[in-house]
Amino acid sequence: MKMKKFLFSVFAGLTAISMLAGCSGQPSSGSQSQSQSQASPAAPSHSESSSTPAPESPAPSESTPDAAEPEGGKTLVLYFSASGNTKAVAETIADTTGAETYELTPVEPYTDADLNWTMADSRVNAEHNDPSHRTAIAGEKDLSAYDTIFLGYPLWWREAPSIVWNLVENTDLSGKTIIPFCTSTSDGIEGSVETLRGMAPDANWLEGRRFGENLNEASVTEWINSLDLEPAGTEEPAAPEGSGTNALVVYFSVPEDVDTTGVDAIAGASVLVSNGTALGNMEYMAGIIQRETGADSYRIVEQNAYPRDHQPLIDQAQQEQRQNARPAIADPLPDLSGYDVIYLGYPNWWGDMPMILYTFLDAVDLSGKTVV
Repeated sequence: MKMKKFLFSVFAGLTAISMLAGCSGQPSSGSQSQSQSQASPAAPSHSESSSTPAPESPAPSESTPDAAEPEGGKTLVLYFSASGNTKAVAETIADTTGAETYELTPVEPYTDADLNWTMADSRVNAEHNDPSHRTAIAGEKDLSAYDTIFLGYPLWWREAPSIVWNLVENTDLSGKTIIPFCTSTSDGIEGSVETLRGMAPDANWLEGRRFGENLNEASVTEWINSLDLEPAGTEEPAAPEGSGTNALVVYFSVPEDVDTTGVDAIAGASVLVSNGTALGNMEYMAGIIQRETGADSYRIVEQNAYPRDHQPLIDQAQQEQRQNARPAIADPLPDLSGYDVIYLGYPNWWGDMPMILYTFLDAVDLSGKTVV
């Protein structure tokens, strides 16, 4: 399974995470995407690409006791759908790939009232307010014969529903390639994938894809084709010795000193909280890229520390840009001679790279290297 397209798309998206060029919303597990125009700004709402989702009756499992178990190397589209939108995507994926499908259904089906997130005492709110809750699954699917699993779900409060958590936590996905997809009117899939990855770290998790309310078959097919899936039963050729270290992630990140307690968004601040630790957005993304590629990492650290307060920081950044300054780098520069690929990451400051990036680029030789 190829990872190049994932890595290019990650860095392409980083330009939107600018601490000086606009507001950057920070996901919070306590709020959900606003999928209905009439929702109040503070109200959480479910989103499955429909402004007025109508719950469907859960479909029975597509496997039967008489069906022969598939041979190894096959692909499965495994999904949970509450209003039918995720199911539509799943069926299109199955048609495109020739994969089997399996619908994840709860022991106790959801009713209209259950799914009404605007009612404080509804079932979905009760489940959401209990972090330990895991919705019971009706039936059991043997996944041992499948190498590749498309895992689909609607986003509920920016996460996969707890029935999906139940599956991932209690199923051996070791060594399997998991390709997540979700339906949502606005929120991205990244946070939910990180949560699921933590529940099954031995699986090979790909980036995944969100499908919005303007769903069409062409968009699903285009995504499937972009994955460059290997034919079932084939294996990647053995990687050459040392290939995990011929790439280097070089990044610059300045996490601002802001109070992130109890807020959904931090206007302009380039900071997020992961496992209780405040990280710069670029620091967080560089860690993901390093983990996915097995690359080495080098952080550009300024000799004279930048202010951590927002206004002084942006003032200094603008002054450096106007002066075409070259701020000094604290640590010795890395030896790039052993690297073929350099992932170069930075926040946008006043519509450009921070000037310390120019210090780095002036000082190193990137001739013949691939720079992402």
